[in-house]
Amino acid sequence: MLSAKAGMIASEPSRKAVMIAIGGLVVVPAACLIAVILSDDSKPASTLKPETVSVAETTAPPTRQVLPVRAPITRRAHVAPVRTVQPQRAASVGEGVVEKLSLARRVENSDPKRSRELLRDVLQADPNNEQALAQLATKVLVDENHEEARELARRCVELNSSNPMCARVTKLSPAMTPQLEHMALVVDQCVQADPNNADCAYGKMQWFLANGKVDEAGQVAEHLSDLNPSAPLTLMAQGRMKAAAGDYGEARRLLQSACDHGSADACTRNEILRNEGW
Repeated sequence: MLSAKAGMIASEPSRKAVMIAIGGLVVVPAACLIAVILSDDSKPASTLKPETVSVAETTAPPTRQVLPVRAPITRRAHVAPVRTVQPQRAASVGEGVVEKLSLARRVENSDPKRSRELLRDVLQADPNNEQALAQLATKVLVDENHEEARELARRCVELNSSNPMCARVTKLSPAMTPQLEHMALVVDQCVQADPNNADCAYGKMQWFLANGKVDEAGQVAEHLSDLNPSAPLTLMAQGRMKAAAGDYGEARRLLQSACDHGSADACTRNEILRNEGW
């Protein structure tokens, strides 16, 4: 009995120790939890210790920097640069036209034939060159080449109806119309009726020239000289024949003389020669 009571007394301290230990296991974590809650409510996040922040920074996942998206780089094949050949050729053609126009003007007195060839070269390269059309039209009109003069003047007027040189050529060498053909018949009748009529003879000569019959026109001019060598129509006829032969200096002298005697046609033709430098 005494031994049993003594065992009970001896076992009570150990039971109390167990209870205290269990209570500590419960109380200590609770106290820690309360302390943590109180610390979170009383202290801001910025008051964390430096070592805590450094640990958080090292443990946090790194932020990925978003780079701008670049277009994929594609390697281009080497392509040889394309040469602009056509503009260079156009520029060279333009320069050649200007040079030939200038040269045609410089040699029109010393070499009239060469001057006309240069103008034709210009029109071959640039068919719508108004300056070349006007100049060549007046020159071939002076040469009594009426068919070519009319065609050149027509093209010139289509480009610029107010061009004075082309308008003058059109007036001096009108196209053969039924009215002019009828006039040619009248001139023939006039010459047959009165071979010594200077007006009729000059009309016949002009008709020959307009149709490219220079030799026949020369025969009529000689006939006019026989009739009256100092008459305005005779001087006019001789001047035109000299121009047709390429003797432009003598042609202008004769045309100027006819102009001084009142021939308006002679004055106009003389002005053309003077504008060409004669």
